[in-house]
Amino acid sequence: MVLPATPSRDAGAHSRPSQDGQGEAGPPRPRRPPAFYSSVFAQIEEVGWGQLVSATGDDGVSCLTFRVMDEQRRHHLLEITLPMNYPACPPSIAADVPYLPKLQWSESSRLKDVLCQFQEVMIAIFYYMLIRTSPTPYQSKLR
Repeated sequence: MVLPATPSRDAGAHSRPSQDGQGEAGPPRPRRPPAFYSSVFAQIEEVGWGQLVSATGDDGVSCLTFRVMDEQRRHHLLEITLPMNYPACPPSIAADVPYLPKLQWSESSRLKDVLCQFQEVMIAIFYYMLIRTSPTPYQSKLR
């Protein structure tokens, strides 16, 4: 799983604000419209707040981590990063699995669609591994 880098606690201790009070960070980042936040909160509600592990990034919602259970009842963390132009563009995902799907996405897609697509891949991986580790009838006769 890809984890976001975080600045150290004392990283800002050595920087000095400029005389205009803006700091040395440069121009302010564009802010998302209020409708974005209400939409994301409603989509988290659809998925279930209990599955949300963390919410970080700009204003706490650009990078969401959800807990997803596979067929063996193991928990996996799915990190969903929402681009600035979400939902017009699909989010990016990261997880601790060998394969990640290319998301099927439209402007009307929601976070629950991302989780459903991820769960479908988890099921496919489970059955692929089950078939790979299960002996075929021919292999069983050789034992």
